[in-house]
Amino acid sequence: MNVIQVREVRKMVASVKSEDVERLLKVCSPSRLDSLLRKICLKYRPESSKPSMLYDEIHNLAVVILLARLRQAGIEVEGEIPLEYGVVDLVVRHKGEIVAVIEVKTGRVKLIQSAVYAHIAGKPVYVVETRTGQVTRISPQLATRLVEEFVGLLKDIKEVRGGGVIPNPGCRYCVEECRYSNGRAKNGGGPEKNLLRMLDNIDVIVERLVEELREEIKRSSGPGNSVFSRN
Repeated sequence: MNVIQVREVRKMVASVKSEDVERLLKVCSPSRLDSLLRKICLKYRPESSKPSMLYDEIHNLAVVILLARLRQAGIEVEGEIPLEYGVVDLVVRHKGEIVAVIEVKTGRVKLIQSAVYAHIAGKPVYVVETRTGQVTRISPQLATRLVEEFVGLLKDIKEVRGGGVIPNPGCRYCVEECRYSNGRAKNGGGPEKNLLRMLDNIDVIVERLVEELREEIKRSSGPGNSVFSRN
């Protein structure tokens, strides 16, 4: 089997496996997918009160800081770009073509959401955690595998859900009165702490992103085609 035939087989397999993913995304937005895992317990009840609007502003501030700093570094980046089934925080382009997506997380990290964006776009997603300063690359190949595993897991969850309490990692986000959650949903310490962490880590995040995105652009341009000076 030659290279072209292998690619065609991979495309056929991917299209078949993507049918369940597309059906899921038509009824559930990417931002809500991670929370579905907590529903393995029928008693799961999320926090219903609305969070402070400051969280939104902290997130917007972080996105704009990254947008400005990356453009200062010569990287073509745009904010609030719609993809199919969702809107991403930042998109990196080279010569008009999407090279990578950046998801900025000032609170909880949504792994499946980021994987879905990489799966849809067919481009790597860089998950930026302002609380820790971590920058993680999710490749399209890893994303597709993860999303397909997630869809299968949802089917498994549906089979094992019963009438009683099932202790699971989602208990920490549950406000149902039981001996596992104690009716308390844990938070990140309030908007002030989130803001301080973001401001403390933003310089490190920018440095890491600039380095990794330049390498990403080099890869997309082909070997030996550096678009950046070494100054």
